[in-house]
Amino acid sequence: MPFEEVEFGGLKAQMAKYGHTYDDLAELLGFTSRQCVSRRFSGQTKWNIDEIRKLCEMYNKTFEELFN
Repeated sequence: MPFEEVEFGGLKAQMAKYGHTYDDLAELLGFTSRQCVSRRFSGQTKWNIDEIRKLCEMYNKTFEELFN
């Protein structure tokens, strides 16, 4: 599946489970603002492998579980 077709159901579910916001993810990923996260969810900016790895480690989930 091309990455452009990836959905974020698993990631959004984990965010909800832990009460995390875009601001929380921005802090974890070292972004300057929540808009950086928002642009990734909207597809304006692509996630990079380091960001994906950090999210997988933080939630203790595989890529497939977060980005179904």
